[in-house]
Amino acid sequence: MQRLRFLTALLLFLTVAITTLPARAAAEGPDRYRITSLWNDAGGGNVLRPGREGDYHWFIGLDAGLTWSSFSNGPLSYFFMPGPYNPRHPLVGAVDEGNGIGLYVGATLDFPLSDIFGIVLKGNYHTRVGSFDLTSEFDFFNGNSGQVETAVVNSKTDWTFNYIGVDLLLRVNLGELPVYLLAGPSFGFLQSNKAKLDQTVLSPDDLFYVEDLNGTDAIINNHRTASMEAEIEGFKDSRIDLKVGAGWWIELNKDLYLTPEVSVAIPMTDLVDSVSLDSTEPGKDYNMLTAFFTIGLRWRM
Repeated sequence: MQRLRFLTALLLFLTVAITTLPARAAAEGPDRYRITSLWNDAGGGNVLRPGREGDYHWFIGLDAGLTWSSFSNGPLSYFFMPGPYNPRHPLVGAVDEGNGIGLYVGATLDFPLSDIFGIVLKGNYHTRVGSFDLTSEFDFFNGNSGQVETAVVNSKTDWTFNYIGVDLLLRVNLGELPVYLLAGPSFGFLQSNKAKLDQTVLSPDDLFYVEDLNGTDAIINNHRTASMEAEIEGFKDSRIDLKVGAGWWIELNKDLYLTPEVSVAIPMTDLVDSVSLDSTEPGKDYNMLTAFFTIGLRWRM
C-alpha cells in the first residue's frame, strides 16, 4: 500500500511539473503536439531528410534515468558467501523485504502506425537495487565449545542486479494531449549480481567468528562483526515483466522532442532459479517490482 501511494504521488507530481513546461507551445494551439503524423508536413525536407517531402518518418532516441525496485513475497531466507576470517566457515546472510534506487541508460526506436498508435522498441542497461536490514536466528558454529548453537544475527545487505533489457511496447497517444501510454512485454537478461553483507552477532555473548590459524579453526580476535562482498548464485538468467507506463512529448524544435517517462515492470516470471539460495522456505515467489523514471530525447527521422 505504501509503494502504491508513493508511485501515485510521484506520477501526479511529474504530471503537474511536466505539463506546466510547454506553456508557450500550449498557447499556440494543440497542433504543435501532432508530432506522430506519419507524413512530413513541413515541405521540402530538412537536414536529416533532405528533399523527402511527404515521406513516412519515425523516431530514434536516447534515454537515461533511475530505477526504484521493491523486493517482497519472501522470505528469501538465507544465502551464503565466503567468510572473511575463515574460508571453511562461510557467512550466512538473510534478507526479506527491501528496496533501492538504481540506474538506467538506453536507446529507443519509435515507429508510428497511425496518429494514435505506434510500436516502441527499447534496448537498455539498468540496475535493480535492494537494501535489506533483517535480524534473524540461525545455526552458528561456536569456536569455544566446538558446538553448533542458535545465534541472533543482524544482516545488513546491499544487493545490485545488473540487467540488459529489451522492451517491445505499444504506444497509444491520448488525442490532442501531449501524453502517451505504453504497455507490453519487457525482457531482462541478468549479467551479474553483487551482494555486500555487513553482519553482527547480537547474542549469545560468547559467540565469535572463527578465524583460520595455520589451517585450523580458532578464535583469536573475538570478532562479532563481519563484512563481505560476493556474487550469489541461484537466480534465473532471464526474466519477463509486463511493463506499463506513460510519457510526455515536449517539443524542443520541429524535429526534436523531450520525452519524460514513468513506467512499472510487473514480474511475470520467477527471480529465484533454485534452492541454492538455501532457505527454510524456498522463496520461489520472492521477486522485485521495478519502477522506471527516465528522460529521453527523440529525433524525428
